[in-house]
Amino acid sequence: MKDIKIILVFTLFLIHIALKSQFIDISPYVIFKQGNLIGLTEVLGDLPDTEPGESLAKKVYNGEVYVPDSLDGIAVTVIHDVFRHGYIRKIRLPETLKYLYDNFDRNLEEVNIPPNLYYFYVGDFGTMDSIALPTPEKENHEFLGWKKFDTDVFIPGGSYVKSSSGHYYAFFMYLGKSPYIISHEDVIFYDRELKECYYRGAKDIVLPSTFLGQKLENIHERAFRNQDLKSVIFEGKFQRIGGFSWNKLSHIELPEGLIEIEKEAFAGNELEEVVIPSTVVRIAPRAFNSNQIKKLQLSHDLSYVSGFAQNRISELLLPTSVDTIGSGAFAKNMIKEVNPS
Repeated sequence: MKDIKIILVFTLFLIHIALKSQFIDISPYVIFKQGNLIGLTEVLGDLPDTEPGESLAKKVYNGEVYVPDSLDGIAVTVIHDVFRHGYIRKIRLPETLKYLYDNFDRNLEEVNIPPNLYYFYVGDFGTMDSIALPTPEKENHEFLGWKKFDTDVFIPGGSYVKSSSGHYYAFFMYLGKSPYIISHEDVIFYDRELKECYYRGAKDIVLPSTFLGQKLENIHERAFRNQDLKSVIFEGKFQRIGGFSWNKLSHIELPEGLIEIEKEAFAGNELEEVVIPSTVVRIAPRAFNSNQIKKLQLSHDLSYVSGFAQNRISELLLPTSVDTIGSGAFAKNMIKEVNPS
């Protein structure tokens, strides 16, 4: 009888240990769009005992969380600001991850760093004072090293950096046939909008018409900012284009069907000639500021125009459809004549 009690107590102890170490699958609680894990259906917090019932906050508090490699048959490539204030003790991140931006707060003791990250925000990693940057691999590319945001010094893969030290980008040399076609694993994309391109490699790129079967219609105003791009080809039909400021573009062909050119969309490039598609009705402030534009052809359905300051325009043909000209729209040019068109 005594032996049976000992066996029973030992069995209960093992069950307790197993349950204590069991990872919580976060899948039922995620907000997931086209490979991007962008939120949770329940709020995390630092006072889980005040939550009624079995809340998610209570489940993950000082617990162990599992994030699968895929959801709904799509690889998880982006985690963006999901686990802040969760006070998680251990977390298993997807091996498929390319972009990681999150803070894990003071409780964290253990985390796996996915091997092929292209962007890594080294935020709060709890009890860990430093984190090793991975050495990512990418087909037809050679990994050059990491660069911290706003620095030009390469950091080798495997190097340790301090927690809460900021933004790091993996830089690659593209070895394949040019131009490089941007893929869904290079960008944050959902709701038909390309929010951000975190890929740092090829300088001549193609933007496809779709990602994961969904049309690409809009490009966020900061998506490709300051990436030393030399050329870009737009394959699809777009409604709004922004996000190419402060690159090295000398020529662009904007697609027909385009409706709006966002603020600072192509500012600070090397453009000499711009043809605005006939479908464009609005050109936002600073859209083409600080280029070398000499020849400009505006669309005949244009309603609002701005954004051509600090260029070399000498003659301006202004469509009669224009009802509003933005402040300083053509400031610091060489304009001698303005005619209706």
